[in-house]
Amino acid sequence: MMSDNSEEDRDLRNECARVIKAITPHVKSAESSLVLESSYTLAHMNIKTKEDMILCVRLTVCGFEVVGKQFDTADDKPETCYEMIDQLLNDISPAYCQSFGESLSEKLAALVAQGVDQTRDS
Repeated sequence: MMSDNSEEDRDLRNECARVIKAITPHVKSAESSLVLESSYTLAHMNIKTKEDMILCVRLTVCGFEVVGKQFDTADDKPETCYEMIDQLLNDISPAYCQSFGESLSEKLAALVAQGVDQTRDS
């Protein structure tokens, strides 16, 4: 989940910002909660899936948990803690899976095309 061991990278507010940037192309919206608690060891984000499902997700050192079905709401007792946000979104959003898969396919096709171009130049 974390990119390295520096103090800044262990701050979950920074990790939350990285996660939001990564998932934004595959959801309708994602942003840090400005209402719920955010600290070195805790962060909340609001996510709207492509299916219009609204989630409030808590990030802790244990992982990602859905804690609400409205933005900025942490009323629900989490049923599952996911190590990665992709696992959580794959479980609840078929459109996320499709979008993420298409993105990977496009990147792979670009790499293959780049490799073909490089072998032609040799």
